[in-house]
Amino acid sequence: MLAKYFTERLLQIGWRESDNAVPCNIYLPEAALLNYGENGFVAYLSVNDTEEIPRGDAICLAIWNDKGYANVFRVVLLTVKQSFFTSFYQIPD
Repeated sequence: MLAKYFTERLLQIGWRESDNAVPCNIYLPEAALLNYGENGFVAYLSVNDTEEIPRGDAICLAIWNDKGYANVFRVVLLTVKQSFFTSFYQIPD
């Protein structure tokens, strides 16, 4: 439910959900503990970002439930602006 809210709002301002975890698997520490997808973390890319012209900008969203509390969630929202130098650095999924 929370992820859907963020997805709807981000779509309205020009972001789309990515098909894979890159670059959030690199920059988001929570990615080491959570699965990629709705019950873990999700990557969003600019709608202007294409495979032919990758801009490298991303939004990483992680949402998880605090164990023991039914209605308590942790939410992390991280923005990523890829630098010129990191565009040469590739980490496999």
